[in-house]
Parts: sequence; structure tokens; C-alpha cells
Amino acid sequence: MQNTEKLLLKLRWSPALLAGAFVFGCTTVPSAPVAHQPDSEVARQPDAEVAKRVQVSGTHMNSIFPGATVYGRIAGTDVTWVEHYGSDRSYFVQFSESLEDKYGRARRSTSGRWEIRGTLLCFDVRYFEELCTEVYRTGNSFQFVEPTSGETLSVTTKIVLADGSVIE
Repeated sequence: MQNTEKLLLKLRWSPALLAGAFVFGCTTVPSAPVAHQPDSEVARQPDAEVAKRVQVSGTHMNSIFPGATVYGRIAGTDVTWVEHYGSDRSYFVQFSESLEDKYGRARRSTSGRWEIRGTLLCFDVRYFEELCTEVYRTGNSFQFVEPTSGETLSVTTKIVLADGSVIE
């Protein structure tokens, strides 16, 4: 099975990889996909880049994610996402295209809760299985990494922090 096929199978239960809403507490989903188009394609990181990445601590994640809107792309695909991390630990994600949930239904968005457990960023959202990822930083880009395999699942292209400052 090719890496892209493996990744798409993981997406059936991986909400952290995907997209969110701009408005905290939003109960409806915009009909058009929300997409931030980066200047360059996000591709699998070369070995030299992986060597430069630094794991983000739980304390540092707590300074970045509460109240932030995060844009990104699923590694090795054209699927983009935008997600919102509520300061109350609520979470909303919207995808640029439908993905299959744990019940076999196509979903373009979901909501739930997020939390930090040590050095893991964890998500418990409707329609998908719970997921925890490690977070790494290379320059201004953050990577969500599967803890067991070390595989980069998705990469951020832009983060709008709660104070309005931008990392891109």
C-alpha cells in the first residue's frame, strides 16, 4: 500500500489533520471550503528538514493553540484544512474536501474538544476516533506527527494566534 493510501486510511479517524471554522462556537458550516493557499506546495519533508525540526513542549503548545485559527495541508495530498482551537478547549475543523468518518459517512467538518497531555496534542471529536499527535516545529511551520510511526500527517501553512499575530 502506498504512503498516500495509508494516509487517506488514517484520515478516516484523524480530525487533527483537517480543517476548522473561524468562529468559535459556530453551529453551522460554510458551504464553500475554507482554504488558505500557501505559496508553495507542502510535500513530504526531506530528511535534512526532519533532522532540523524540534518537538514542541506542552507548555509551548499552551501558548500557541488556545484561541488560534490554524491553516494547513495533509502531507502528501492536496487536502487543506482550517481549524479553530477555542480557549475553552473547544475545537472545530473544516476540510477542503469530504473525508470518511468512522461510520463510513462523508464529512467536511466536525467539532469536539482538544487538550494537551504532556507533549501530545489530543482531539476528541464527533464522528472520528480520538487522536493524539506530537507537534514539531521547523522554522514557522508546525508538523502534526503520528507518535508511534513518526510519520508527518499534516503541516501548518499559517497560524493566526489569539492576539491576532500571524505565524506563516
